[in-house]
Amino acid sequence: AKKHHDHAITHHERNLQSHATAKTRAEAELKGKKEQIQFLEDRVADLTKQHTDVKTELADRVSNQNSIEERARKREDVLRGRMMHMQDRIARESHRATLERFGPGPHQVEFQVELPADPNNYATIPANPTILINLYTDDMPHAAHLFLEQIAHGLWNGCSFVVNAAHVFQVGAVRKESGESQMKYFAHKELDILAFQEYSPDHPHEQYTVGFAGRPAGPEFYINKMDNTESNGPGGQDHHDLNEEADPCFGKVDDSSITVLERLFGLPVVEENGPNDQFLVEPLHILSARIIGWVDPVEVTLAQKRQEEAVKEAAAKEANNDNAAEQQQHQQQEQQQQQTVTPDHDAEEKKKMHDAIKKAEAASPVKVDGAEEDDKKP
Repeated sequence: AKKHHDHAITHHERNLQSHATAKTRAEAELKGKKEQIQFLEDRVADLTKQHTDVKTELADRVSNQNSIEERARKREDVLRGRMMHMQDRIARESHRATLERFGPGPHQVEFQVELPADPNNYATIPANPTILINLYTDDMPHAAHLFLEQIAHGLWNGCSFVVNAAHVFQVGAVRKESGESQMKYFAHKELDILAFQEYSPDHPHEQYTVGFAGRPAGPEFYINKMDNTESNGPGGQDHHDLNEEADPCFGKVDDSSITVLERLFGLPVVEENGPNDQFLVEPLHILSARIIGWVDPVEVTLAQKRQEEAVKEAAAKEANNDNAAEQQQHQQQEQQQQQTVTPDHDAEEKKKMHDAIKKAEAASPVKVDGAEEDDKKP
C-alpha cells in the first residue's frame, strides 16, 4: 500500500509539475495573445485615425473640388455671356455696315458662269447663264455681309464650282485654268472666314439654300441640292470639336434660277463610286459675280476721275491745237510779209545794177547787152 501510495504521490507530483508547465506555457501564450491584441488594438486605432484623416482630407478635397467646379461654372457662364454679347455686337455691326455700304435691300447677288448653250435639252437657258441668290441680310447679318464684301471686292471672279456631290454643289476658291488657290487673296482682304458660326433656326439648310462650308466657316460656299437641315444643322457633324454648331445658311437661290441649277446639278463628275467622284470633270468657271442694284462708290470715284482726266486731256489737246493754229497763222503772216518785202528788195538791186551798167558804158566804148564791140577796142 505504501508503495502504491508513493507511486500515486509521484504521479501526482508529476501531474502538478506538468500542470505547472502547462500553466506557465498558457500564461506565456496568454501574454503573447494580450500583446498581440494590444498591437491590433493600437493598429486599429492608428487605422481609424488614418481613416478619419483621409476622410476629412477627402471631404476637404471634395469641398474644394466643388468650389473649383462652381468657380469654373461661373467663369464659363461669364465667358459664354461675353461671347454671346460679342456675337450679337458683331451681327449688329455687320447689319449696319451692310445697310450703309449696300443700301436697305433686299440684297441679291448674281453669278454668271461659263457654260455653252444646250438648245436640245435646255432651250430656255442661254449661253453663260446666271444664278440669282437672295440673301438673309436681317436674320444672318454677319454671314450675308461677309458674302457681299467678297463679291464687292471681286474675289469670286475667276473662281470655279468644283464639287458636285450628292447633297451639295460647291464653289472652290481656285482658278479654273491653273488650279491655283485664291485663298491668300481672301485672307489678304480679311474676308476669308466668319468670326463665329452664325446660324438661325428660321433658315435651315433646305433645298436650294446657300451655306458657308468649314470650321470656321468660309470662304467656300455651297448650294444645297437636297434638304440638309439635319446633316448641316446644329449637331449634324460630329467630326467637329464643337459639334453643336452648324454651317451658316445665309441665302437661297431665286426661283427664276432653279432651271439653271438643275442643269448644273447634272454636270458630270470625274468617276462614279471612286475616290474623286464628287469633283466635276470640268470645273465650272465663274465669269463674274455682282451685287444687283449696287454701284461701287470707289468705281464711281475712279470713273469720275477718269472723266475729269479725259476732260483735262481734251482741253489740253484743244489748247495744243489752238497753239498750233496760232503758230501756223503766225508763220503765214511772216511768209506774206516776206513776199511783200522781197519785190522792193529786188527793185533796189536792179536799180543798182542799172546804175553800174550806165557807169560802165560811160567809161568804155564796149557795148553791152550783146552789142558789137567798137573797132577801136583795145
